[in-house]
Amino acid sequence: MIDYPKKEAGQKLSGAEKGQKARDNFDAWMATMNNDGYRQMVNNGRGILKRKDVAKAIGCETQAFNSNKGLSNKLRVLENKLRAEGVLPPVTDKALTNKDKPKEYDPTLSRRVLDSKKSSKLERENIELRAKVKELECKLEANKEWNEVMIEMGMIPR
Repeated sequence: MIDYPKKEAGQKLSGAEKGQKARDNFDAWMATMNNDGYRQMVNNGRGILKRKDVAKAIGCETQAFNSNKGLSNKLRVLENKLRAEGVLPPVTDKALTNKDKPKEYDPTLSRRVLDSKKSSKLERENIELRAKVKELECKLEANKEWNEVMIEMGMIPR
């Protein structure tokens, strides 16, 4: 990463300076990376580099890829280069045709997510309760045997 001269006390970098710093740090980071390093950063679901990991490596926020066009262009160029080298999977035809189309809103999605979480919680609780019931049944069985022994010895009246 490139260290910029510090400004006077109390002064901060402007937005343009921060953007330039992020682009410079990105270039420096790219120079130190190899294909194996990039492979560890691949988002398998989408076939792109994980923005969070890249941002952490260059010392900026993930939001910078949306607000800094120069940075997002450099990242896009890098990903295309990595696709050509076979590090990233190729872009599918479906992804190219749906690139500019907005996603259709699914009003049931949030409900399904909540239902899934609730179902998972209930299943986990059910498993815990089954284990507890089994444990208590074992203790009850042991106590039944002990009770029968006490009755046979005449220590406890029937």
